[in-house]
Amino acid sequence: LLLAGVLILCAATGAVCWHIRDRQAQADAQADRLSYMENFNYSRTNAYRWVTDAWNRTLADLYADIVFYGDSLTAGGAWGEWYPGWTCVNLGVVGDTVDGLNSRFEQVEMLEPSKCFLMIGVNDLNYGASVDFTLPYYEKLLTDLDTLGQDTGLTTYVLSVLPLREGETSYPTTNSQIRQLNEGIAALAEQFGMTYVDLHPLFADEAGMLRQEYSFDGLHLNELGYQVWQEALAPYVDE
Repeated sequence: LLLAGVLILCAATGAVCWHIRDRQAQADAQADRLSYMENFNYSRTNAYRWVTDAWNRTLADLYADIVFYGDSLTAGGAWGEWYPGWTCVNLGVVGDTVDGLNSRFEQVEMLEPSKCFLMIGVNDLNYGASVDFTLPYYEKLLTDLDTLGQDTGLTTYVLSVLPLREGETSYPTTNSQIRQLNEGIAALAEQFGMTYVDLHPLFADEAGMLRQEYSFDGLHLNELGYQVWQEALAPYVDE
């Protein structure tokens, strides 16, 4: 009887511990959602939609061979200048996130490109979202790109997120988080049969941080950094 009582007590204790851990995991996930919405969705929705709606009107009668789809890193690229044989449209928006790209996906649809180069995700981490919170939004984005590809022949190239210089930006994001995010992105690209272009090793130093000579602020690229990116994509642009 004593042994049975001990076993029952252990089982009950384990159930309570599991319940506490489960509730803590739910609380952590909710905190992620609230942090993300406070830093991006709620604070920027009206201005963001106003800008993108106006932008959409200018894209309505345009066409692109290639779109570059992402955040400020993409926005800083002179893609049309670097690949003059193609009609390139830069769809990079400063501060954008995976869900931001989901909300303006119609821009890609309107331009009817044959290729899309996608890099997104670092701002999700910068705004406080976890990797687990971010990846379902990424899967939704790739689902839409895959569907568009089946309908129009669009080929999507999924680019890794670049490292940053920890301690030199105003964000708490770590390179460990970026590596975890890239693992998830690579798995999603494989799931959808898309080409995953791993730029991360080209930009990381021995400590796994963004090479200092490629950046002016620890996050964004300088001219030399963009040259590395341009050369890495050239074979995919021309294939």
